[in-house]
Amino acid sequence: MVEGRTQRGDSAGVRATVQALVEQRVQVLFVVGSALVRLARETYPQFPIVFVTPGDPVGAGLVASLARP
Repeated sequence: MVEGRTQRGDSAGVRATVQALVEQRVQVLFVVGSALVRLARETYPQFPIVFVTPGDPVGAGLVASLARP
């Protein structure tokens, strides 16, 4: 099953959405955009996140390396 949500801008709203999804016991988050990835990681740092973002995810500090994201 796939659960979809759209959330933009408001950091409190993003955190609440991430928290609601985790409480629903989703297995992985799919996030678009560096700012949303950061907020999701701050909310649940150990939760698996698949993301799409322009540019360099290592340079942006989203992952330690491409070999071990």
